[in-house]
Amino acid sequence: MPIGLAEQLGIRTFLVLWAVALLATMCAAQDALIHAGHLIDPASNTVLEHQSILVRAGKIAAIGDNLRVAAGVQVIELSDAWVLPGLGDAHQHITMDFPPAPAQGSVWEGLRLNQSTAERTLRGIRNAGALLAAGFTMIRDVGNAAEYADTEVRRAIERGWFPGPTMLNAGKIITPFGGQNPGAAPERGTWWHDEYIDVDSPEQMRAAVRRNIYYGATVI
Repeated sequence: MPIGLAEQLGIRTFLVLWAVALLATMCAAQDALIHAGHLIDPASNTVLEHQSILVRAGKIAAIGDNLRVAAGVQVIELSDAWVLPGLGDAHQHITMDFPPAPAQGSVWEGLRLNQSTAERTLRGIRNAGALLAAGFTMIRDVGNAAEYADTEVRRAIERGWFPGPTMLNAGKIITPFGGQNPGAAPERGTWWHDEYIDVDSPEQMRAAVRRNIYYGATVI
């Protein structure tokens, strides 16, 4: 059966993203030489043909059409593929998946009242791996991670326990009183504190920032 244009584009896209993920995971701990058939260069808005990428200690050391390496260096052959720099996502909530809305209440109640921080951490590890496989080598997670599940995901990736992109994490979201929960019943208390830190003054803001940094936030 002949392959249509849509299928061809899908295959090419897969090859591009696969190449990015391969570079990020396989080359992190060793030197490698990647032969790229078509190398997208966003800095010059051009596509370079038949280039080689030298990776040392997980970082790109050189790009050229006639690179020489020592014997024993891993060679990744992508001469028929399109290769581009890793993608970045500046707004992620990788520990959060919306559960189905119950008959009474909202998805937020199911998310915050029924899911533990441990579950959220495991979900974040799964989502981080999926993002890397899709070509994202850097993400910024902006909260909604229960009791700092985002920090645990980032540390697991940095320790090499699981594959994932380079990650910045914000910890708990800092908000005015109530977070993103308008109209909560007074007798329910401040149940949103597993996701948010309430601040109503400059000093409270400073304290909230210090708390997030203490528990592993790398961006506010």
